[in-house]
Amino acid sequence: MEELMMLREKAFPIRCGGVVFLVRDNDCVVDAPVIFVEVASGDDTAESLPWARERHGAKRAEEQSRFTENRRLTEEMELTKVFVFLLSLAVPICMHHCYDKEGLETIARKKLQSHYHQPGFPTQASSAPISCPLDLYQRDESLKGRSISPWAYVERKMPEHFPSTFYEARCLCEGCILLNDENEPYEDNSHNSAPVVQSRVFLKRELCEGSGGDDRRYRLIPENVNVTVACTCVRPLY
Repeated sequence: MEELMMLREKAFPIRCGGVVFLVRDNDCVVDAPVIFVEVASGDDTAESLPWARERHGAKRAEEQSRFTENRRLTEEMELTKVFVFLLSLAVPICMHHCYDKEGLETIARKKLQSHYHQPGFPTQASSAPISCPLDLYQRDESLKGRSISPWAYVERKMPEHFPSTFYEARCLCEGCILLNDENEPYEDNSHNSAPVVQSRVFLKRELCEGSGGDDRRYRLIPENVNVTVACTCVRPLY
């Protein structure tokens, strides 16, 4: 054992696979290996050697450096996502151009046609009186007249929006129209006529900042508006 300890003091180790060779240095000339000790992978003997401890420390430092770099990259990616999200909120506001009052309606109509594909509005109001049309029920061949919850179109105005005037449905009966045994229409109040509502996009005009007096400029902001498009017969809620 003493000879082995003396040999370790005068020699330096060289690892080759799972084997550590102790090689003696004689005046800077390396002789042939004089002794070797087998060391299994992960053996405490290998880790107790100075060169092994140094290598283990370097490996841990490298792993710590890699972990720190990965964490920094992850934080940068999260900050980038937050920045992109905030930018996406800001861009729509910045993209609203300001227009002169003259021609604003034409620009709004083109925007609605090119950016928002939705059904058109009725072009005129109904001429029939706004009442439950029992006497006209079997003579009206239109969809709104043949429905057991008939409706008429009435004018609605929204001056600060485009379109500023449009027509929407209004239910004509509180109940629903049914036929009795004599095939005569009557209003059945055990059921209700209820509006069918659809969300439509309108463009609301807003005065641009710094605009006033004779030089008024407006931007067009899309806004969802609930519009009644028809009526249907439903059971009442008790």
